[in-house]
Amino acid sequence: METTHKISHALPLTDLKVGQTYPMFGIITRFIREVVGDVVVEINNSITLSMTISTTEALELLKSRAFDPGIFMSQVTATEPTVIATCDKVVFGKRPTHTH
Repeated sequence: METTHKISHALPLTDLKVGQTYPMFGIITRFIREVVGDVVVEINNSITLSMTISTTEALELLKSRAFDPGIFMSQVTATEPTVIATCDKVVFGKRPTHTH
């Protein structure tokens, strides 16, 4: 049996409002700045997120999960020319365990 899932509450980037917080689903596609305390990443090749990462260990963990899908709880600070937001929390899914 095949099922198709649709996210009916997904907003187009053009509908985002400055000052509002949104769950943004995606993957980290690029690290722009990797400094403990001040990390800037790009998700989905189009959204820039600034993050406060307080330890080297947390930064290394974030880097290790870069291409894993996650939900980035982010407050939008700009929408033009691209979406820029401040990310307060990231939730990554559980990695599958493989047993052979």
